[in-house]
Amino acid sequence: MRIAVELLTAKHRIQAYGPEGIRVRDEVHTTTLVISAEQIIPAWAGPPPRELDEESLASLLDQDPEVLLIGTGSDSMLLPDRVAVPIQSRGIGLEVMPTAAACRTFNILLGEGRRVVALLYPLSS
Repeated sequence: MRIAVELLTAKHRIQAYGPEGIRVRDEVHTTTLVISAEQIIPAWAGPPPRELDEESLASLLDQDPEVLLIGTGSDSMLLPDRVAVPIQSRGIGLEVMPTAAACRTFNILLGEGRRVVALLYPLSS
């Protein structure tokens, strides 16, 4: 799906997403991606969504996000409380959703000037 809204203030916004990948700054990423306004970490080497834990998310949390989005591919899932509660207790909003919804939410939060970090698994995950 192509996202038509242009966010002029955003360095890294998601231009499009689909089974072929996630397009940011005219580059298509086909592997797991971490994105914020300031940086892109292509081919993130962490575990699959169902194996995430606080340690594997530490580098994302070190970016001091206001909101951490996790796009879980095509499927919906929840993080276990042992992972979610420590993140939320730090005052960080945590949203876990399919990647398509996470891409849209990322752009909205970015456009609002929020400190958002997104971990996006490919839609085929």
